[in-house]
Amino acid sequence: MNKREQQRQQTRATILSAAERIYASNGFVQSSTQLIAKEAGVAHGTVFLHFQSQEKLILAVINVLGTDITTRIHESSEQSHSLADVLWSHLTAIETHESIYSHLIMDMPQLPKVAQQTVIGIQSIIAHHFDQVLNQLKKEKQMKDLPISFIFNTWIGLIHYYLTNRGLFAPHGSILAIYKDELILNFLKLLEVDES
Repeated sequence: MNKREQQRQQTRATILSAAERIYASNGFVQSSTQLIAKEAGVAHGTVFLHFQSQEKLILAVINVLGTDITTRIHESSEQSHSLADVLWSHLTAIETHESIYSHLIMDMPQLPKVAQQTVIGIQSIIAHHFDQVLNQLKKEKQMKDLPISFIFNTWIGLIHYYLTNRGLFAPHGSILAIYKDELILNFLKLLEVDES
């Protein structure tokens, strides 16, 4: 790779990193490309040299977030067939990106359709890993016989409820740092999963 291409990739990474910080702080809907350019220390037009539109920049940020979360869950489900471990990996991955993830779920209705579909695709990958673990638990009769889609949607709904109501649960800190263990334990109790 020549020096010019290296510099181009570095500038793109700098813009992407600045966008992640701005979206984590202000949300996706309230953030402008001008603010992102300022945060990145580049000219406003430079943002569009690397990302042809704000929609493409948002998609790039969502893809980075989704790749990290799905990779962690994939690794966890490959190493362990424990639902508690998969739940732990899921919450730990979200906790790493808690602020931007919270803004993402709150801003979803206002995001471009392609961004919404990308988030749904990420959730589908996560659901696939849950499906593998839950099917095994069902076969072994270690949990209630509930539809897997209901179990997954309940889990996602629970997480999203806590994150979107941060002011109620943890106005000055990380929701997941405080409630991760409690959420996992009580969710397993709801399903009557005994993995001891």
